[in-house]
Amino acid sequence: MKKVVKNYIGLLLFFVTLVFFWTAVGDWNYVPSGSMEPTLFDGDWVLVDKMTYGPSVPIANILLGKFNSPERGDIITFVPPHTDVLYVKRVVGIPGDQIGFSGRDVVINVENLSYNQLAVEPASEIGRELLGIVNHLI
Repeated sequence: MKKVVKNYIGLLLFFVTLVFFWTAVGDWNYVPSGSMEPTLFDGDWVLVDKMTYGPSVPIANILLGKFNSPERGDIITFVPPHTDVLYVKRVVGIPGDQIGFSGRDVVINVENLSYNQLAVEPASEIGRELLGIVNHLI
């Protein structure tokens, strides 16, 4: 057994490093729906930087410290407690915000979210939204 471990120590270290990287530093996630179109499409893959908000314990995914908090306009991935499906969403509200709707308009802290309609097609409507300092297509 010692000889096998000695012969494959490089491969073993590679896999340990890969698992550490995958669970604590970065990941790639599948986009399960078209809810983020036209920014992300159903079936796309996104690279996730897990160090943006702080380091975490590999595999357990327990946050060790906090560098930043999600900001309005960030795209985040998470698994909500009511399901085991990964969600990919854009942050609209941050702690302390009051979010509401007025017809089709999103209202954040009593101000309508800036939205410009760019095109209307039979199956979709394309617009540009300003969310904090992030400008994106919706």
